[in-house]
Amino acid sequence: MRGSNVGIISNTGKTASLFMAFGFCAAIVSCSDGNAKPEPKNEKDEVISVVVRKIVPQKFVQMLTLTGVAKANRSVVIASETPGKVVKIGFKKGDDVKEGEPLIWLDSALLEADIAQARAAMEINELEYRKLKALAQRKASVSEIQLDKSRLSLNVARARLQGLDSRLAKKTIRAPFDGKIAGKKVEIGAIVNPGEPLTKVIDLKAIKVIVGIPEVAIADFRPGKKASIVFDAFPEEKFDGVTSYISPEVDMRSRTFELELELTNERTRLLPEMSAKVTFVKRESANSILIPQTSALERKEGHAVFIIDSQNIAQLRPVIIEDSSNEMALVKSGVSVGDILVIRGQRALMSGDTVEAKTE
Repeated sequence: MRGSNVGIISNTGKTASLFMAFGFCAAIVSCSDGNAKPEPKNEKDEVISVVVRKIVPQKFVQMLTLTGVAKANRSVVIASETPGKVVKIGFKKGDDVKEGEPLIWLDSALLEADIAQARAAMEINELEYRKLKALAQRKASVSEIQLDKSRLSLNVARARLQGLDSRLAKKTIRAPFDGKIAGKKVEIGAIVNPGEPLTKVIDLKAIKVIVGIPEVAIADFRPGKKASIVFDAFPEEKFDGVTSYISPEVDMRSRTFELELELTNERTRLLPEMSAKVTFVKRESANSILIPQTSALERKEGHAVFIIDSQNIAQLRPVIIEDSSNEMALVKSGVSVGDILVIRGQRALMSGDTVEAKTE
């Protein structure tokens, strides 16, 4: 009996111990569940913050800036047409000169003597011709042949004198137009030959700027096209130029077309070979759809943007970008005026996401 009682007590103790252990574990599990963090929501259920902008019609202006070089509107190297010795020079480097103003005199003493002799001979021939003509009018014994010979002799004398006068005029070298003397390559006493450069005259009242237009852009240019010009020497000033000439041939090395712009230079501050930045309006259109270039996503299929609908749901829209300028893209199709465009935060979006839209 004792043994049996002991056994019962022992079994009862084991059972109680099991219940106590189970309760302790349950308590631990209960405590553990109470401190557990809730499972995160699905990303699709999250509201994503984005910055948006309403699309409105805008003016699209695309600029093209090129480097140009100033050139004198007219520039002539002065040379003698006849040989001779320089006896006088009437200019200094940098002088302003007027059209027809004498610049260089060549020795003409021998030529002037020839002219005096030729003039005397012409006068004699003229007197003889007049005498014979008067006799012929009085029906004196003067043959028609004598009168013709006298007239021809007079014409020859006149022609010789005119030729000598023309040669004498070339002994004085004059300015071909109003301008400024650029350089001096002759001194008094020098013997010059025909075609030998003596000085240079440049016209600075008007100046031209030469630029090279890339082959891919030449279709946008015509004579009369205006440009804004800023010279490196005057960075705070803008000058207006007008296209006066476009070369019909492309430069084979640079693949550019030479273009000339004319601009006034009344104060003659602009000088040949000055560097300048020339800015053209390459393209201009009103009521265009423009979007920030950074708002467009690049995909294999092309560009796309996110548009937010009235339910704050993001929708991916393919777009065709026609051109770009100043960080803005010109959209040909895909979005419309009035659409709400995502301009920041679009890279974290998927089509169908719910967003919290904030205007910039």
